[in-house]
Amino acid sequence: MSLIATVLMTAAAAAGANDPIEDCRAAHASNAAEHIACLEDALRARAAAAGPAPAAAVPAAATAAPAAAVEQASPQPTGLGAEQAIARQAPPDAQPEQVEVRIVSVRYTKTGLGVFMMSDGQVWQETEAAPEYRRLQPGREYDARIKRGMVSGYRLYVAGESWMHKVRRLQ
Repeated sequence: MSLIATVLMTAAAAAGANDPIEDCRAAHASNAAEHIACLEDALRARAAAAGPAPAAAVPAAATAAPAAAVEQASPQPTGLGAEQAIARQAPPDAQPEQVEVRIVSVRYTKTGLGVFMMSDGQVWQETEAAPEYRRLQPGREYDARIKRGMVSGYRLYVAGESWMHKVRRLQ
């Protein structure tokens, strides 16, 4: 029923004719069966007037108008924090960028932020100080991966550890 109504509304709007839905509703308001029959007749009349069309064309036409309405209803965010709102609108199947790394040197600043030297020369620093029990041991090498955060920043995941370190690249 809703497909019929959508097709009729789309066809009527395109042709600029009277609204067949309103015509059927006004003529058969008290009898649902006659109302539906009237709508089906109007649909058949529109299809006959338009000529033969492939069966798949009707659903495509019916879904085109709602899709356009959704795009118009949700404009791109602007202003403060717009980049975060746009990032959340990304398709869920898009995988965040990540890279496998080898940590060859670890040191900690006076404020407790870890500084990690990678085997390829990159240097990354924690943005939040980790508690003592989460710190990596200097003098050891670690396998890890750096992954782009869902909204912003980067996350360092060390193999064999169940937590992550928020990091930013220094070099």
